Amino acid sequence: MNQAILEIPDLWHEIAESAPKSINGRSVNLFSKYTGVIGELAVATFMASHDVPFVHVDNYDYDFTVFDVKIDVKTNAPKCSPDKHSNIMLTDYLSNQGCDLYVFAAVYMNLNLVQLMGFCEKSWFWSCEQGIDLKKGEKLYVTPIKQDARFLDYKHINNIYGLLDYLGE
Repeated sequence: MNQAILEIPDLWHEIAESAPKSINGRSVNLFSKYTGVIGELAVATFMASHDVPFVHVDNYDYDFTVFDVKIDVKTNAPKCSPDKHSNIMLTDYLSNQGCDLYVFAAVYMNLNLVQLMGFCEKSWFWSCEQGIDLKKGEKLYVTPIKQDARFLDYKHINNIYGLLDYLGE
């Protein structure tokens, strides 16, 4: 599994602090607005550094377009570095988003780093046999989940550098 790791510059923190609360605000994650903005900035930087022509959109359904591909960035803030057995969790309401791809980012505030974990097609995420569907109240390890959700190990998604080929670089 190949990931891109980017250091978070001070400017990104300033941008995340000043972002409207409506941006990335529907998640159950307490810091979702802040980490979501950082994740989007990391993906934008990654694409720009590889000369991928993108447009930042930032609406409910997706964050970027590249040609006619709609990309939504999904960011989490794990307490420890994820490995190939770490899980992605998306709540079910996200299955209705009008995007084509998910790009997954992990923000490590204590290390001041963002790790771009990889990507997959949205339709594949919600239908693949590797995913696990959980209902509200079911336990993940010892904690009951707050909303219906789908889990998938990072090892099942495409590495982030494959995004460049997917988008036609």
